[in-house]
Amino acid sequence: MSYQGFISRLSKEEQDFYDIKNAAAEFYKVQRIPQEMERALNELFLHKPEDVHGYLANYFANLSAPPRISRLQGREVYDAGGQLSIETEVFCIVCNKEQSMSSAAISSHLGPKETSLDWKATIQETAQHVTTAVQWINGPLSSMLKIQNPCDQSEVDRILSNFFMACYLKEKDIRNKEEESNLPNDPEVVLLSPTHVQSKDQRSGDKGKKSNTAEKPLPSAEPTEPVLPGSLAIGSVSLAVAKTGAQVQGIPLYKYIAALKNTKALAQFHIPVPLVTLLSCGKNSPGKLNLLEEVILIPKVGQRVKQIITMTLELQKEMMKIINTSTKTGATQAILCDSGAPAMSYERPEQPLDLIIEACTNLGLSLGEEIHLAVNCAAPELMDYSKGKYEVASGALKSPDELVDMYQTLISKYPAVVALIDPFRREAVGLGLDYVKLGGLSSAERITKYNRLSSIEEELAQQGILVSKEKHLAPLFTEKPPEQSTTAESTPSVCF
Repeated sequence: MSYQGFISRLSKEEQDFYDIKNAAAEFYKVQRIPQEMERALNELFLHKPEDVHGYLANYFANLSAPPRISRLQGREVYDAGGQLSIETEVFCIVCNKEQSMSSAAISSHLGPKETSLDWKATIQETAQHVTTAVQWINGPLSSMLKIQNPCDQSEVDRILSNFFMACYLKEKDIRNKEEESNLPNDPEVVLLSPTHVQSKDQRSGDKGKKSNTAEKPLPSAEPTEPVLPGSLAIGSVSLAVAKTGAQVQGIPLYKYIAALKNTKALAQFHIPVPLVTLLSCGKNSPGKLNLLEEVILIPKVGQRVKQIITMTLELQKEMMKIINTSTKTGATQAILCDSGAPAMSYERPEQPLDLIIEACTNLGLSLGEEIHLAVNCAAPELMDYSKGKYEVASGALKSPDELVDMYQTLISKYPAVVALIDPFRREAVGLGLDYVKLGGLSSAERITKYNRLSSIEEELAQQGILVSKEKHLAPLFTEKPPEQSTTAESTPSVCF
């Protein structure tokens, strides 16, 4: 009997059922279901696991399609300092179901100002940046990254980079048009910077009296670099996707990021040397001293993270003991600052350094051998452009040359100080990943980072792939010890 004849003798219901069976058989054949089922059953019998269904679930999970990004979810959150921030959550389709994979939060670059009016303006500006970032994430970025492979970080970052550049160019074009519309129409008007404005006597030539002293022109204040509203979204999305990729591959985030940079699998890792903030004496401290925003401990190379933390805590306890039992140090009070370190009340930069020396002596720590110090001067925050000087302490102003002399005196008197951070306006050299500055040890957010660094170190040590640096890298240290001199050659390297 022919096929058509066989079909014609079946009822409508039987014909439909027969067609479904044929379609199912074809579907299973194309998808190779019989072969995979047979292989799975053979493997199951071979291993005879206790959890039969769990074994089968894992077996077929390995055959499932790789996760794809289904959408992004942006939301406003608050960081540990109470500042409005942006968080991105990544959702992926995994085994035909949408799952929340990971999230990442990025804090705003904007910080609190000194005056209440500036503070209100900062809050409004931060809110604008975060609101725009949320709109970017939930709108165009979510659409652009849909169905993308979360493990293809290069492609994801390329998409983010192109989107950001398009937004930046659009914003720049708007600003240029606004600036052009605000230019004066009178061709006789000439705009001069304050350094080029001449007095009436100077313009009158011989009629005016010229000064015989040539003053060195002071650079004008660095213009505030505009930040594109919404740019927080780029870093937040990139980090969230990277965490998702690490989760998909089942490896720690640090190994995943290392693999992004190195195509070959790394056989060894090293932990960056943590630079721990010992104390703060900056503008936010209770004393008059502004210059030393932070005094930072640089531990001896080769120490484990837990050893560094223990040593730092003992040193800080000893410093507090000295302050509480003696007025010799000059400190009258201490508070906990945002950096997670105690902020001391001082008037002169020598006082906090003397305190550290005394504490190290009491504990038997060899300052200059076992540990060294770095000083975060934060000089850009101390610059009074109207007077052309740095306010190193309340009411105490120093010219750039005078500030150089002060640094020379400090490093000559305290050779354990081997690095100055931001000694003048923003021109410092980064040291890559050989060092990491995480702040003090009295902040929950910061101590979490130290704990994570310690756990990574232990994990690498257990795997036998942890290596330690043999010595500090330049420019922090040189082969020869610094000479007790006030010449320019004795100035410590400017870093970070």
